[in-house]
Amino acid sequence: MSVDDFYRDIARIALAVADKHGFVLGGGVAWLVNGLVARPTEDIDLFTDTAGGVMAAAGEVTSALTAAGYRVVREEADELFAGMDADIQEFLVAGEHRALRLTLCRLDRHRAPVVMDVGPVMHLDDLVATKVAALVNRREVRDYIDVAAALERYPLHRVLELAHAADPALDPEDIADAGRYLDRLDDARFALYGLDRAAITALRDRLAGWPRS
Repeated sequence: MSVDDFYRDIARIALAVADKHGFVLGGGVAWLVNGLVARPTEDIDLFTDTAGGVMAAAGEVTSALTAAGYRVVREEADELFAGMDADIQEFLVAGEHRALRLTLCRLDRHRAPVVMDVGPVMHLDDLVATKVAALVNRREVRDYIDVAAALERYPLHRVLELAHAADPALDPEDIADAGRYLDRLDDARFALYGLDRAAITALRDRLAGWPRS
């Protein structure tokens, strides 16, 4: 699955003005543009490692997208992110027939971004590191899909090394919990993301070596 024009256009416009504040494309769209996965995504996530970058870029991104004909509405932070405007802001961006959520977020990274046609994209090492940390902490189906895809390019020990470098507080027991949780997940959950039986079997095979104890 390639990134369709709607997502690509919004990401390109936002990055064109947010780049100077340290923003790069991350999240599911970054996995798509890297050719790692072919699953649907609903959001665009832009990350900066610059203090104050979120506040500095928010108005410029809103203005640029509005000037391009999109409707942009700031979403109110839920209780989890209340009072964190300096580190994360979310927007609903709507075209004539479609809408998506755009998130601007503060996140440290270790490698320089890769410049692609859409703009600066988070380095694959950082994408993998943050995705593994997300998998361990929230255990969502899409995280297993992405990490399994990463294991086509990285050995398991390297994937875990990158995750520990990004989040030294990762607990080995939580990592093992994520493996055991996968074993309990019904295949139907993966089918919702377009995976057929063969793809689900391949995913489970790639994650067979993931720690369980």
